[in-house]
Amino acid sequence: MSFPAAAYITNNARTEGENKTALGDWLAMCKQTPGAGQAEQALTLATDTITPASGAGGIIAVDSEAAASTDNLATIAQTNVPDGSLLIIRIANAAHVITVKHLAGGTGQISLRSGADLVMSLTTQWLCVKRTGTLWEEQWRSGREYLTGPILAGINTATVSPAITPGLNTDAYGLTLTPTLIEHSSGTHGLMAGLYVLPIMTAGVGATTVFASIAIPAFVAQSGTVNAAGLYIVGPPTGATNNYALWIAGGNARLDGSITFEGTGAAPSASLRYLSPEGTSTDLFLNIPPSGKFVVRGNSSERLRFTEGGILALGTPDVTLASAGDIVLKNGGSIRGVAVAGVNTYPMMTLDSNDVIQMGGGTTYITALVRSSPLAASAAYKGVFIFDTAVAGQIAFYDGVTGARYRLNGTAF
Repeated sequence: MSFPAAAYITNNARTEGENKTALGDWLAMCKQTPGAGQAEQALTLATDTITPASGAGGIIAVDSEAAASTDNLATIAQTNVPDGSLLIIRIANAAHVITVKHLAGGTGQISLRSGADLVMSLTTQWLCVKRTGTLWEEQWRSGREYLTGPILAGINTATVSPAITPGLNTDAYGLTLTPTLIEHSSGTHGLMAGLYVLPIMTAGVGATTVFASIAIPAFVAQSGTVNAAGLYIVGPPTGATNNYALWIAGGNARLDGSITFEGTGAAPSASLRYLSPEGTSTDLFLNIPPSGKFVVRGNSSERLRFTEGGILALGTPDVTLASAGDIVLKNGGSIRGVAVAGVNTYPMMTLDSNDVIQMGGGTTYITALVRSSPLAASAAYKGVFIFDTAVAGQIAFYDGVTGARYRLNGTAF
């Protein structure tokens, strides 16, 4: 069955019977145009196959064989449908899920653009196929709610999967959005964005591990790729009063991996910056060449520097805080040093649980200060002690051998 050739009917050589046949073919072809005043074809699967009727509309509602809850559509018979025809297919019953098979084999097999099977579980999902020789080739698929597609290994998704072949030495983008946002002649816009994503989740029986507006899965870059990133920000915008490459306006941020800061040149170009509610900022500069130092800044001035040579405290102009400029050690903390490479550090100053400042390590003290009364005589103590007490003999010597202790005048006590 096909449309009559041009001038076939008007040819005086045609017989009445031939013209009747040609007009019948013409009518059948017109009726086969999808949606051309025809009701949907209600077809039931038989051994994973449907057979569209001759001259019927090209919109088909497919049901499972014997009303099964699941079934497969592997082939579409081509007997009554000429080459080049379009068929638009949906399922007739959401309780009878149909899986359209990709290249199941044989005449009338279906070639899906995703390269994998398509599960149709909604009556609002549609699949359009075109006959090309012995194949049915997918042209498009759609669905108001979603498409249950195997493109992401069974994840329910609406998929855009173009194949991009860039020219020599040119960039390539899978999807480009370039909207033009026009400001109003007056007033203030709270937000204008090139892309605004606001997913909506409907509660159900199941549980969700992660719910996100945008998810970027891990992927494999081809060999020879220098750098690859899940999210790549070329740089900050320009023209605004404040320009940020990335802005988290509120809430906590979580990072399960490491952050790399890369700066170039001697000037600090890679940093962490804290902006206080008053508008002042503190910078933490990390791994800055060539010195490899870690710098803490306050109000644009350097306050503390960690370098390979040690720690340099540069002070603070803030004289209103009692703790300004203090170095605080927790109980039992110490300041330690090392004189020879490969040798463990040795305590230089330690604060023990008795509030004793120990100058040195072990039981050998150069000097020590306690805030209370003198320590009891003990071989555990050795050195000169200064006690924070008003009684005579504030300064004492402990020999650390016999356990004896002596005031500065040599009197034992």
